[in-house]
Amino acid sequence: MYTVIDSFEEKRNKIIEAGVGIGKSFGYLIPGILFSHFTGKPLIVSTSSIQLTEQLSDDVKTVESLLSPYLNGRRVEYVIGKGRNNYPCVSTIQNKLAKTGNKAKVYEDILKKVGPGVDRQNPNGIDAKYWNEITQHECMKTKGFDKNDCYLYKMRADLLKKPERKDIRPLYDPRVLIVNQDLLINHYKNIANGRKAILPESACLLIIDEVHNLEEKTREALTSKIKQRNITSVLNEVKWLIKNHKLRGELSKIENEFLIIFDNIKKQVTFEIQNDSNLSVGDRITIVSGDKEKCKKIRKIIKDLLTSLILKVESSNIRGYRRISTEEVINGLEEMAIFLEAYGSLAETNIIWAEMNDANHDTFSIYYCPGNIGKTLNKHVFSKSIPSVGMSATITLKDNGVDSYEYIKSNIGFDDENGDWETPEESPFDYDKSRLFLPDNVPDYYERGNSSYYNNITRIINDIVANVKGGSLVLFTAKSDMDQIHERLVTSLKMPLYIDDGSMMPKQIITQFKKTRGIILSAGSFWEGIDLKKELLTNLIIVKLPFPVPDPVIQNKINRYGRNQVLLPEMITRLRQGTGRLIRTNTDVGVVSILDSRACNSSYNYSDTVLEAIPFKYRITKLKELKEFQMENSL
Repeated sequence: MYTVIDSFEEKRNKIIEAGVGIGKSFGYLIPGILFSHFTGKPLIVSTSSIQLTEQLSDDVKTVESLLSPYLNGRRVEYVIGKGRNNYPCVSTIQNKLAKTGNKAKVYEDILKKVGPGVDRQNPNGIDAKYWNEITQHECMKTKGFDKNDCYLYKMRADLLKKPERKDIRPLYDPRVLIVNQDLLINHYKNIANGRKAILPESACLLIIDEVHNLEEKTREALTSKIKQRNITSVLNEVKWLIKNHKLRGELSKIENEFLIIFDNIKKQVTFEIQNDSNLSVGDRITIVSGDKEKCKKIRKIIKDLLTSLILKVESSNIRGYRRISTEEVINGLEEMAIFLEAYGSLAETNIIWAEMNDANHDTFSIYYCPGNIGKTLNKHVFSKSIPSVGMSATITLKDNGVDSYEYIKSNIGFDDENGDWETPEESPFDYDKSRLFLPDNVPDYYERGNSSYYNNITRIINDIVANVKGGSLVLFTAKSDMDQIHERLVTSLKMPLYIDDGSMMPKQIITQFKKTRGIILSAGSFWEGIDLKKELLTNLIIVKLPFPVPDPVIQNKINRYGRNQVLLPEMITRLRQGTGRLIRTNTDVGVVSILDSRACNSSYNYSDTVLEAIPFKYRITKLKELKEFQMENSL
């Protein structure tokens, strides 16, 4: 709380590690709500996980009751803002209804279920397979569109609502805007591009919770996908909008050059696919840079087209759908210019890659993004007039026994000129009551991928969870590993088994799991943000140390900082988040099991670093010891 107060009073950025269970949401909500009450400016809280975003709404209500004697009868208003792909679009559903004929019944049913508070995390019975369709937001292009009927635009309007001052005293209804980090970054992206702000540009304070994810979330928000057919479509639209004959004459040249670029990229990617049989869906393939001078010339022509179009929009009375269409063309040309920057290496830090779309290796997509995300964040977040506080339970790394913030600071562009780091506040939980299980019979990590490895891992998992009373969570680093283990556990396990494979939302899995217990397998969202207390989770199993895959994004960081200066910190942060799922209250007791031979072998270079990073210090290596401990503690 004092860190938050200092940030507000000094108008300086702060960063602080707050251990699991310390109550950091109360630490920023209590002073932040009071600041909002007295200044009339909202408190903005940005998170990286939907789970925390939704939990914070309950925390706001609790803090409101605690602060009621000091709020002069005012109520705390709060708005939850998620990304656009979380909100159903009524226009899109109605358009589907009109086109689908025999399938109309499905969309009729969906339309009945859509309403206030219904979103991807709270689906009200809408099947998960339809959410990608119904969140496309065709409303702005649909005749008769009214923003008041759109849940996305209602949320956006609520975020920008002005504070209310209802009496002569300078006191306001405090407002808390709870948004995910994607939306926060898109807000700053809009400001930088001269577009409409998503959030108020004046706030009393910006809290960035789960700040360890800010770099990756920013990269995702700034990553663009380029498609050949979209380029052709944009250039065709330009022909109708541009009257300058010289510029119109350049359009065919641009289209031909892009055809050559895509052909070159296709040859590169096809060659990589043919020479790497281990590639799977979602894997990233590095794309070699193209002709720098040629990319520079094409980009210059596109910039001239952009200037002409922007002047046309600003100097004319284009309205309605035509204006929206013109702005989309401008956006498309801007994306083409940025793509050429990346492909032609016109800016040193851009990254470009291809990504597999299907298991048959038939199709791939091309993506690009800025390389140095820290530089972007420093400019758009940490150099602004709104003071910010970054918090997480896992942002320091031991450096010669001293907690260091250096890695997170460089990742997010947090500099000492505009901010300060604070001494970490340790978790109040008693980890000595729990155990770390490092089996002495785990298969060698380097055998990973063959049947005997998966059979042995499955056997160990079965041994760990046999006859347990509490719930179990198994965390993987790769979906392929999870699928292999799931296939084996289905036939051998005699308890409810849940798999986080996208067929159910995490919230739905948790709801069912709380009723039945059993075991959850996850290679993604359950690594962090999950809060399963007491008997709901007594066994946490990590199959493999979560080292990042050295794809083009990670390789870009390695090139800048060095291999061990990237892979080890990334793994440690992820590992600390994963092990943090087990102990959630002062009375929790459980077992963390790590089934990676590198952690279990003291001769491995980094085994001491790995074990020092997590708070579970009492280790056991024998299955007999494990079962005795589980029995003694009724786990």
